[in-house]
Amino acid sequence: MDKPVLRTVMSFLLGAWLIGTILVACIAAENFWIIDRLLATSVHPVFHKDVSLLPAGEARAMLRYLASEQNRFFFVWWGWAEAVLGIALVAMAVRSRSGRLLLGFALMLALVAVTQLYLTPRIVEVGRSLDFVPREPPPPSLRSFGMLHAAYSALDLLKLVAGIWVAWVLLQQSKTETKSRETKAESMPKRV
Repeated sequence: MDKPVLRTVMSFLLGAWLIGTILVACIAAENFWIIDRLLATSVHPVFHKDVSLLPAGEARAMLRYLASEQNRFFFVWWGWAEAVLGIALVAMAVRSRSGRLLLGFALMLALVAVTQLYLTPRIVEVGRSLDFVPREPPPPSLRSFGMLHAAYSALDLLKLVAGIWVAWVLLQQSKTETKSRETKAESMPKRV
């Protein structure tokens, strides 16, 4: 595979990785925000009738549990998808012989390894221990969950910044190669 094609494939995979990271974060947040909106503004009469049959707060607790399980599923499986993308991109960066690309993709893959192998399993474990536990007074593991979640978010943000930097490197390499080809074409003798 020649360098322009390799760079195009790397750009496509990196774009998918960055978009996926942003989408999973947005979906995870929306899964929780929609609960209160549904409870307050849903116009479906059967929904409100069924919710009213539950003890106060029970519908919200059930919906939050569902959202939590969905988010756990998304984070676990997205983490494995990121690992596959990261391994593929590191291999391509080795093939391209670009130290900066290799450094960027290796950093992103290392961040995925930390989140997927340590933080995500801990977040899932602590999160499940908090399901259906009253928040007043705050349970002791709520603080641990908050710290784990903050660490995950910080590493995810760092991964996103690293990915944007790698995208910039790919763009710069493409521009440099294009200029080099143009200069080479201009210096060749013209046929008459």
